Amino acid sequence: MRRADEFVFPEDELPSHRLKEEIGRGANGIVYLCHNELLNRPEALKVWLRLRAADPRNKFHQGMEEVRKAAAAASSFVVPIYGAGQLSAGLFYATMEFVDGIPLQRILEHPSSREPRLRYYLARLFFEALEVTEQAGVLHGDPHSKNIIVSAGSKRPTEIASLKESRLKLKLVDFGTSRFTAPGRFERRHRAIVIETFDRILRDCFRLRYCHARRAELPERLQKRAEMVSPSLREHFELLLVIGRMVRIMLMQGDEPDPPFASESWYSPSEIL
Repeated sequence: MRRADEFVFPEDELPSHRLKEEIGRGANGIVYLCHNELLNRPEALKVWLRLRAADPRNKFHQGMEEVRKAAAAASSFVVPIYGAGQLSAGLFYATMEFVDGIPLQRILEHPSSREPRLRYYLARLFFEALEVTEQAGVLHGDPHSKNIIVSAGSKRPTEIASLKESRLKLKLVDFGTSRFTAPGRFERRHRAIVIETFDRILRDCFRLRYCHARRAELPERLQKRAEMVSPSLREHFELLLVIGRMVRIMLMQGDEPDPPFASESWYSPSEIL
């Protein structure tokens, strides 16, 4: 199997796509930015191949499993898959939407992102992404902050941190395939990474390690909403209710306008005071 550091993409095998640059490289292969000449749009193209000679995993099967999961979980929180196939060298590839954003990890590392309202909103988006994918019968498997892309028309953490929350969009990428390689550990690993990611988003602003939230006295609509959440995500939902209340209090003390969180499908922090 060809290693990633030796690989040159055979552009003649995909003439509809003109490669522009390599934009990502990891344990499972390489991601390119390319231009779809037929549809006149930018796309991302991923090729699965071994980066390490000692990696025993079948990259063709791994890539197919990852793409099938992303396709099954299709939503506004998942990067859509446009197509997939096999190269003459036996390598699996897929084309998908190019998301012009930055990893959540980079945002969390930047000092300007330590603003309670922003962190709360990022946690809410992360929860909604997990809920939608689970409702589709899919567990991401590896939802750490490097596999979450945030976009808002800017690639600079300082600018993203200052934007209106309503403009932020969150996408899950690189679905984990340990169910394929290590089925006994898959769900446990997924749940542990979910907790770790919530902790990373929230702890800098709210001075807490991730913990089980105390159930609040909720209005009837929120009680019904909580009952709709799967048991595996319910504790995260309840924690967000507590965090929402904290944000609301902070905003009132700072005499700032209410955050734009209210929607028919969610809740406003003011509802849990």
